[in-house]
Amino acid sequence: MKLKPSLLNVLVSTDPRGPVVYNTGSAGALLVPEALARWLTGRRHDWRQGLAFARLMPELARLGFVVDDTADELARPRHEFLARRFGRHHLAVTLFMTHSCNLTCSYCYQAGYMRRAPTMTVEVAARIARLIEGQARVLQPKSINVTLFGGEALVAAAACARVVVDLRDMERRLGIPVEIHTCSNGSLITSLADSPVTKLQDGFGITLDGPRRTHDAVRKERSGAGSYDRIMSGIKLLCSRGLHLGVRIHTNDLDGPGLLEVLDDLAATGIGATQEPTIFLASHTAGGCDSLSACNRSCIDQWVDEDTARIAALVPFLQGHPLEPWVQVYGHQHGGHPLQPSAGSCISCTQSGLSIDSDGAVFHCPSFTTEADIAGRIVEQGRVTWNAERLRMLLWRWWRDGPCASCEYLALCGASCPRETIPSLEACPLRRLHHNRIERYLKDNPAAEARRGAVPVH
Repeated sequence: MKLKPSLLNVLVSTDPRGPVVYNTGSAGALLVPEALARWLTGRRHDWRQGLAFARLMPELARLGFVVDDTADELARPRHEFLARRFGRHHLAVTLFMTHSCNLTCSYCYQAGYMRRAPTMTVEVAARIARLIEGQARVLQPKSINVTLFGGEALVAAAACARVVVDLRDMERRLGIPVEIHTCSNGSLITSLADSPVTKLQDGFGITLDGPRRTHDAVRKERSGAGSYDRIMSGIKLLCSRGLHLGVRIHTNDLDGPGLLEVLDDLAATGIGATQEPTIFLASHTAGGCDSLSACNRSCIDQWVDEDTARIAALVPFLQGHPLEPWVQVYGHQHGGHPLQPSAGSCISCTQSGLSIDSDGAVFHCPSFTTEADIAGRIVEQGRVTWNAERLRMLLWRWWRDGPCASCEYLALCGASCPRETIPSLEACPLRRLHHNRIERYLKDNPAAEARRGAVPVH
């Protein structure tokens, strides 16, 4: 059998012992001689050159570094991408309840990129609930996930309540589990203590910008007052009702004592008493961005270059704290160890995913929400009048071609976004992200040497 090097081999040169080859499909890592590294990662492959390494071929094949000369290595990621794009097992809906907010965060990027639709009315909320029920009856998904987003979603409290009540009624009628979560700044929760919004949902995602002094300097109310204490009161209320909480703590200006102060304040709310929370450490890099996609690219650059060192300094302060078991760090395992790079792709632009604006405009993706991106509009009875061109895009059996089709990181990015064109591999920010993740992971999990019988790194 003729064997050729895998398209998914990546050369990593940070190991002082020599070149390491990592396969993004199998997650195998191997320290190899330079001549073998050049053959495994070269672009012009000749299977005959591999005969010089015949002794290592069984090991290389087992770890995915060489494959049959006729193998189509992109068949699996292509199948997985299309399965996500056209699968019906899960219905996901993101609702932009409003573009208004009661806070004036210094780094907010939303005002610059989203269309300025009015705050959602109760009537539009009812139409959306009927649309979701109609989609559920057609798709018959195993589960439905609805996220209430903004602006600050709770500014549209009446519409939020209508959506939540109608979806719970639908859940009882159809017997399909519905999870409802709200992304919120948390400052309005206590004012809605008697609302279905805080009684019938599954959980909330709330962001803190560090301890009180740091947070209140960044996340001010329009009166100029800080919001920290009101948010903590809201978290306490939600904890008393057993709702799941995801708390994101920004690390930009956070030191170890500041982290402990936030965790102590969270512990005082009773978080974790009835539900296992998720406490997530990551930076914000939204300042100066004029779009969500620009913010994401900025996040990629800053997270790769800065967060690792910053968070490594914070991890020792977590040890022994009661909330330590629930703290997650971007790109890291528990205890600060880098995560093994894993496959993933954007799943927004799918047949079973909807993003709906506060005036009933329907989008393929929450990252593209200008007037030109409107795919349809919800009318009476929850029906949608579709834009024919945008509907064709949704039904398009799209797959990456051009530079991406030969990218060794394709198994990790999963083809990325069909709306974004990558002019060249060098211009793709995800390549740098994935390569740096691999380097960080291998520093923590050194590759075995080929002559010693390597095994996959897990």
